[in-house]
Amino acid sequence: MSVREKYQAKLKTNLDALEAEIKKLTAKANKAKADAKVKLDMELGVLKAQQQVAKTRLTALRRASDEAWGDIKIGADAAWKDLSKAFTAARKRFAKS
Repeated sequence: MSVREKYQAKLKTNLDALEAEIKKLTAKANKAKADAKVKLDMELGVLKAQQQVAKTRLTALRRASDEAWGDIKIGADAAWKDLSKAFTAARKRFAKS
């Protein structure tokens, strides 16, 4: 397996794991009281948008030529970093509610 394939597999695994965690947070938001639910739903909206950006970057990585792969990987790394930060922050806010 090439470095590129390993990276793509790792990113996909990470995204799949995070998607499972987002589903857990969604279930928690659905059980929250009305005022807390609004805030949690907003949090989830941001998180899901960033998740979609990361998925789009993964798709771009898969389709990229060997020459473009390095540049696209940089964008994918940034998207993953942003998504991870957003998830950590959301999880902390969910723990408080």
